[in-house]
Amino acid sequence: MPVSRNQIKFVKSLQQKKFRSANNCFVVEGRKPVNELLDSSFEIIHLYATNELCEQVESSIIEQVSAADMARMSGFSSAPGILAVARCKEWGIENMHGFTVILDGIGDPGNMGTIIRTAEWFGVDRVIATPACVDFWNPKVVQSTMGSLFRMPCKVLESSATRANLSTDNVQVLAADMGGITISEVPRRENQALVIGSESQGLSAFWRSQCDQVVSIQGKGNTESLNAAVAASILLYALKGG
Repeated sequence: MPVSRNQIKFVKSLQQKKFRSANNCFVVEGRKPVNELLDSSFEIIHLYATNELCEQVESSIIEQVSAADMARMSGFSSAPGILAVARCKEWGIENMHGFTVILDGIGDPGNMGTIIRTAEWFGVDRVIATPACVDFWNPKVVQSTMGSLFRMPCKVLESSATRANLSTDNVQVLAADMGGITISEVPRRENQALVIGSESQGLSAFWRSQCDQVVSIQGKGNTESLNAAVAASILLYALKGG
């Protein structure tokens, strides 16, 4: 049965945050991300694929669509041929033990996704985002995590609540910013958190005042700062790498 005009309109609407929030759904595109989704605990509402890709995906709910309809649903200029609609997931986070990454106003979807993917690589336990961040279910965030979003516990939480939980669990809070002590001077601890600030504004006044230590990456060039995702990767290597 051909996909209906209303179905196409619904899927396309999920490119916008207000419709993702209203329907509690998000879109996943591409064979690798969709396969990662299929292997996860996320609820899949719809799964569409063109004839060629239908044969490459094992799922009982897959719906075959024409290339033209796939192009209409896709958020990409060149549709990858397979697309899923999944239910947004609210991860339950019982405590802040272990290692937590806190994203403080990250606005670029590519940075958000890369940080989540890097966090999984280094064995981070959870990612907390302030409400000012781009949402986890933004298509570009989903795409750039390459499946990590379906495994990494992620939660949106107000900064004050996050700080209170960290204090309760005796977690050392490190915040990345210029002018802090060099990250190599910071010993690893069992319970730590790393705050990464906004690309344009840096750390918020809240986290600048509420962190236990401001840390920075020593450089030799004249550039003003590092990309947020690059900085997060370097800092996580120093704190969590081999």
